[in-house]
Amino acid sequence: MEVALLGPGPSLVDYCELNYDAVIGVNRAACKVECDYLVAMDHPFLKANPPRGNPTLITSANTRDSLTRRGIEYDTILFDDYLPGDVKNPGFSMLNACLFAVYALKAKQVNLWGVDHKGDADWDGYKWKTVVRNPKRWMAEAEAIKLIFESHGVGLKYYGYSEYM
Repeated sequence: MEVALLGPGPSLVDYCELNYDAVIGVNRAACKVECDYLVAMDHPFLKANPPRGNPTLITSANTRDSLTRRGIEYDTILFDDYLPGDVKNPGFSMLNACLFAVYALKAKQVNLWGVDHKGDADWDGYKWKTVVRNPKRWMAEAEAIKLIFESHGVGLKYYGYSEYM
């Protein structure tokens, strides 16, 4: 299975829709590109940033329940539905998307787009005031992404601006 995994970074504007078996969008990436799956963990984010199309939401039980109380419904897969018992939710949507590609989709090849690890703006210049985006986080996230795919024998192709990938 070949998967496109889309982050909301500036290089997302370069995304080429190829014949991927599945497209996973992280947070606001799904506002630009129609995805099969959307990984997000905040109900205020999802309410303010509806995705294009009708992706299956990959999230926590708390987020799902919060959305349901507000009348927002998605087909949902919970983190606990596909993570093995010894693997914990890492707490960041991008890393959860990587784990979903490995464990749920059994990806053999992942193509990263819009995963730039620099600055604090999304593909359209939008800046989240509440999200920590700094070199320390970017370096740790890039290392974790590489480790997840390398340790599971998943090929990785990178299209982006990160100096850490």
